Amino acid sequence: ERNTRPVQARRTQTANQTALSWNQMWQLIWTAGALAVGTFFLLLYVRGYRKFRRAFPVEHKAAQEWKRAHPLKRKFAVKSFGGMESPMTYGIFRPVILAPGALSWWKEAEAKFALEHEYIHMRRFDAAFKFALALALTIHWFNPAVWLFYILANRDMELSCDEAALYRERLYLR
Repeated sequence: ERNTRPVQARRTQTANQTALSWNQMWQLIWTAGALAVGTFFLLLYVRGYRKFRRAFPVEHKAAQEWKRAHPLKRKFAVKSFGGMESPMTYGIFRPVILAPGALSWWKEAEAKFALEHEYIHMRRFDAAFKFALALALTIHWFNPAVWLFYILANRDMELSCDEAALYRERLYLR
């Protein structure tokens, strides 16, 4: 039995099959990219969590006085970890300020500025914002504008905390 459909109908059917396969191919590429970027962020988190679990509480008098003077509605800790160069904050619900083991608590002005900077991150929920940035980048990994936004937003967040810490320090010195 011969195919009696017109040639135009056969061409349209072939074009639709090709378009569907292109669509499926792009979905696979997007899924692979999203999985790669998401896995990257997940591995960074797990690696950091495992490493920072070994941090120990800072028991220096200056750090404890600073913590008493900086209340937060959420419970937070100040810990020390030897394997890092600069202070950082991690955690959303029970944040931790992680100070490098080499931080000189005897240079109170430097130590207090570093703690103040990290405290501002905690007050502003910057960890949650960074999570949202990572999620946006995972979903829109193919968009160069989102990569640029991710980089610039992180930079601006750090500069803003520096500015706020300097402002608070100037108020404190008055």
